[in-house]
Amino acid sequence: MDPRGDGWRPAAPKNLKNPKAPAETTSMTPSSTPSIVADYVIIGAGSAGCVLANRLSADPAAQVVLLEAGGDDRPRHRFRDLGSALSLHYPAGFAGAMTDPKVTWPYLTEPDRHTHGREHFWPRGRVLGGSSSINGLLYVRGQREDYDGWRQLGCTGWSWDDVEPCFRRIERRRSDPSDDGAVHICDPADRHPVSIALVEACERAGIPRTGDYNGSKQEGAGWFQTTMLRGRRHSAASAYLHPVTKRSNLRVVSGSAVRRILFEGRRAVGAEIDRGDRVEVVRARREVVLSAGAVNSPQLLLLSGIGPADDLRALGIDVVRNAAEVGRNLQDHYTLYNEFVLRPGVPSINTAAKRPVRELLRYAFGRTGLLASAAADVAVFLRSDPAIDLPDVQFHGLPGSLARGEDGRPVGVRLDERPGLTLTGCQLRPESRGAISLRSAEPRDTPVIRPNYLSAERDQAMAVIICTWARRIAAQPPLVDLIASESFPGSEVTSPDEVLDWACRSGGSVYHPVGSCRMGGDPESVVDARLKVRGVEGLRIADASIMPRIVSGNTNAASMMIGERASELIRDDAMRT
Repeated sequence: MDPRGDGWRPAAPKNLKNPKAPAETTSMTPSSTPSIVADYVIIGAGSAGCVLANRLSADPAAQVVLLEAGGDDRPRHRFRDLGSALSLHYPAGFAGAMTDPKVTWPYLTEPDRHTHGREHFWPRGRVLGGSSSINGLLYVRGQREDYDGWRQLGCTGWSWDDVEPCFRRIERRRSDPSDDGAVHICDPADRHPVSIALVEACERAGIPRTGDYNGSKQEGAGWFQTTMLRGRRHSAASAYLHPVTKRSNLRVVSGSAVRRILFEGRRAVGAEIDRGDRVEVVRARREVVLSAGAVNSPQLLLLSGIGPADDLRALGIDVVRNAAEVGRNLQDHYTLYNEFVLRPGVPSINTAAKRPVRELLRYAFGRTGLLASAAADVAVFLRSDPAIDLPDVQFHGLPGSLARGEDGRPVGVRLDERPGLTLTGCQLRPESRGAISLRSAEPRDTPVIRPNYLSAERDQAMAVIICTWARRIAAQPPLVDLIASESFPGSEVTSPDEVLDWACRSGGSVYHPVGSCRMGGDPESVVDARLKVRGVEGLRIADASIMPRIVSGNTNAASMMIGERASELIRDDAMRT
């Protein structure tokens, strides 16, 4: 969850390298001699790309190059932008990092028809670690049934039994000595009294307590597990990439925006990149692996000639393969913000933020307090109807609330003056589908993002159910004794039509886009079960874009799992050749 809500609205630059400049078509021509040659060229140093760089370079005989459009996430490497670098590392800094164009692609969607024609902010990480360096630090595997469902869709090798070992390789918990994975996972350092009351209220509302929603059963209310190590963010870059950057067979090239994938016939042989003021070629002897995420991976496929043929020809792009599904099947968790004003004297983040020196000292000397906070404290996974088998709603519980304007939207990242509580709810498996397409053939132009939120009738009905559940939880003791009033949507919003209108006016992305390069067993899918792009050779995709269906929860853990699984598949195929 982003406590900033959906109120931050950056300009939508067409030229992200220089937002003040208009988009323009470069006249630079790359040299025919590649500047870098490696066995594997990985495009994107995000959650999956960092994993791939680590695992593939573990073979000293394999030369690996990792391309990243953004810069290094470590402060000593970003001394000119120290504030940006520091915000990537202390946990509560995510609210600033997500709105910082130095480390994000500050995308805006197209006006969305079913959500009152609003543009939605979709930040994606543009730094080593990708979105794992700017997210809310919440670690959620999803339900095992998610992955068994992938297998039923023809994704052989992606059932829960197949992917659980990959999750095990990610995870390292103090509470479990058997965990020896790469990413440190921990429970909150502080258990806020309002959050404790929230867990108790959930139990009174019929939601069982859970000590581990990542265990055998997701359902329940408990504490979020977070990706932190000694009070600092533990991103995919921190966990997988930085420990191995001294390997002689791994080269990390930051500040290199990929323009397109290069083909000889139908075989991918490398990438064309913008590097400083030059256009260069990076060549792959074995494979190109696209790990640029659910927005940029389909964008790069389209720019490279893989996509709907008529659309590509209309933009003057030579067609390598007609692939109608590229950019389709886009999914995201649309989130609603139920907020409550707490009684005077009840502690909350709003109160703590008024004591910045105290909070700075708490963090400096104990790695506790407000600055050590992730995006939410309490994880709630519930079944909206007792007749269904699996949780279909998630709440993020946070003992704080945002200031809002007269239109009900958050005022930037400013906290409300009054102590507050926020229950941020989303439907876990939405039916609405969106799409990614090109604005032009110019790589520096932002892609067209159409999320189509709440376009499915079932999703509209679920929005009303989510608000009803938030109110039901808030009405339970001991939480009800701490609440003075409902501030958003407000007690005057009562009928289903009024609640749905509120949901359309005020909800937004929880920043979980997936599915735009769908994996499947059918010939229309973009990649097969071994993540190979259909109809071409030497090209795979390994990131959240390959998910045929969105997982039931936050998506960073599943993205790292995809990186782990992809590295297995690539190594297995290399051994056979």
